[in-house]
Amino acid sequence: MTLTPLQKDRGLAQALALRDALRAAREPQGLIDLRPLWRGRALEASAGLPMAVRRARALEAVLDGMALCLCPEECLAGSLAGVLAPALPAEWSPEAADRWRTVDRENGERTFLTGFDHCAVDYAGLLRVGLGGLVAQVDRSLATHAGAREQGFLQGVRIALGAAQRFALRWAAECEQAADAAPGAGLRLRMAADLRHVSGEPPETFQQAVQLVWLIHLIFALEGRGAMAFGRLDQYLWPTYARAVARGEQGAARDTLRCLWAKLEEPLIRNPVQNIAIGGVRPDGADATNALSLLILDVTREMGTPNSNLSARIHAGTPQRFLEACCEVIKTGIGFPALFNDEVLVPAVTDLGVPLEVARDLAFVGCIETFLPGRMPPWSDSRVNLLMAVDRALRDGVDGLTGQRRGPATGSAAELATFDTFLAAYRRQLAYMVAQHCEAIGARQAGVPAQDYPSPFLSAFIGDCIARGRDVNDGGAEYGAWHGPAGMGLASAADALAAIRMLVYDREAITLEQLVAALDADFAGQEPLRQRLLHQAPKYGNDDPYVDALAATVAQAFCAEVLARRLPCGGRFVPLLAANVANIAAGKEVGATPDGRRAGEPVSDAASPTFGRDERGPTAVISSLTQVDYRPVVGGSVVNVKFAPGTLAGPEGTALLRWLVTTYFARGGMQLQCNVTGRETLEAARLAPQEYRDLVVRVSGFSALYVTLSDAVQRDILARTEH
Repeated sequence: MTLTPLQKDRGLAQALALRDALRAAREPQGLIDLRPLWRGRALEASAGLPMAVRRARALEAVLDGMALCLCPEECLAGSLAGVLAPALPAEWSPEAADRWRTVDRENGERTFLTGFDHCAVDYAGLLRVGLGGLVAQVDRSLATHAGAREQGFLQGVRIALGAAQRFALRWAAECEQAADAAPGAGLRLRMAADLRHVSGEPPETFQQAVQLVWLIHLIFALEGRGAMAFGRLDQYLWPTYARAVARGEQGAARDTLRCLWAKLEEPLIRNPVQNIAIGGVRPDGADATNALSLLILDVTREMGTPNSNLSARIHAGTPQRFLEACCEVIKTGIGFPALFNDEVLVPAVTDLGVPLEVARDLAFVGCIETFLPGRMPPWSDSRVNLLMAVDRALRDGVDGLTGQRRGPATGSAAELATFDTFLAAYRRQLAYMVAQHCEAIGARQAGVPAQDYPSPFLSAFIGDCIARGRDVNDGGAEYGAWHGPAGMGLASAADALAAIRMLVYDREAITLEQLVAALDADFAGQEPLRQRLLHQAPKYGNDDPYVDALAATVAQAFCAEVLARRLPCGGRFVPLLAANVANIAAGKEVGATPDGRRAGEPVSDAASPTFGRDERGPTAVISSLTQVDYRPVVGGSVVNVKFAPGTLAGPEGTALLRWLVTTYFARGGMQLQCNVTGRETLEAARLAPQEYRDLVVRVSGFSALYVTLSDAVQRDILARTEH
């Protein structure tokens, strides 16, 4: 059935009402989260059993015990709200509750750094075989593995999948009960039928497919997993969407996606940056964009939900209409979609030994992190301050803020007679920082034994965990884990090196010792020198080879050091040029620096030029950025560009943005994201936040409601150069 325009408007109104209701509930107060108690009770009762079984029983207790809450506006069932209660159940004594909380806490769980969340699972495989098909796979694997470790793991997976099946049936019964008590019985009965179907069988309709995907995503959220991604949504939902279109049900499909986007605003989702990838190429290399790709863009435009972190893959054969549709959504100001260059990313992944057809199926988790959906353990990352290596090279390995030795001796200021010797000292400090950083991450991960911290439910959706009878973090996944050390402050480091090269070595306007003394004083009494450093030395982002080549050198040196290292679990380190909002905290770790930056000020954001110092327009920015070789930056990069809304107005503005993207990518750029919200609007939102509650902006690798951001982050966004 094709919906009329009036019905379509009603569907949008309902989805927006659901979105707003979930936003209003963002900070539930005075309620008890019962999940630790359910888990603790189950863990206590299952003491002595394999840990995979115990953790599966803990999840089962949550899914069986939580209340089920339906909203009148939704067409997809499933909510986290039922884990909260105003008080303990009457049959639970406070003493028992305290004991269960203790048991849950003592058993612990993995964290982001040790392989817990930031993952995209094999939703395509789930839709092919359904939950019942996965259970059948577990049963076959149980019959082939005799080892106690494999048996214990597989039994845990089977318990977790069975709990998910019962969870779907519980929601079906809830929908049937709601149909008896309220208007809209037809919708609730259809939802119930869909839930009963997907509890065991593969979905047949678009609505069933989205319902099943949302249900699994919801269970991950109930486990406390954050930043869980949807992978290539337009690819694995395409078969059921094509059937919906053939039946004239595209209007209903649109409403289903609208509801999904609204439900991504669920207030209890931990780290709700939920990445959705569209576009790109298929495993055979053909263009993958389709009508669903365009619908997803349109729903993103309609809903304005920051948690639907949309990412669009672009390649040489991307249809112009798709890229223009991306540009039109970006122009609304919500910062979506972030754009990624297949021509760089796919070869970057194959450089790691991944087959081409697998690399072509890449997606993203969290903000912008490269991931192979359904084939690897959860992603993790951390931060490396590229500017700090300049600070230490200036002082022979001593930290400028603390006065403590933090790096190797690489020569005093008097001994660094040429810029080449200084640059060599910088590279040694950087190499030492990366080595120390990776060693610490490896030790952290090695301290979480696989047998004590299994993830049976997550493992069910990662190949080849079921077939191998091994947990996702215990050798079950097809590929090893990736951890991404993210280089922060690329532009700050390049600007600082350029200032040293020009004023100390080329012009001999100041000695290195004098420069260090001025930095140690945070430029007190040295403002003329600071102004020379700011305005006479070239700055990255202005198409100046003098500094751009240094940015390329820093990036190359960092990536080479990261890629040379392996994780103790058998995975590997992969570099990023990204910061999230950590560039603000990173600035507090470093004193004054030769780029004219004062002590404690933020370092430059991700791979972008230092805000306010790119003065020659976006084409100059592109020219500078593409002097960096992004192919080794396998984990991903972030480039933020800010436009005044008038710059991109109308069809001419769309054409300008499309040209900018295609030019940047043709020259080797990896990623680009845009803010198109004027400074006046941002300033007004700071003064009257209650009037701008729905204002969404691009922060770094994610978008957010502007008024919910900290003052420091708001100021950092305001500082970006507006083209």
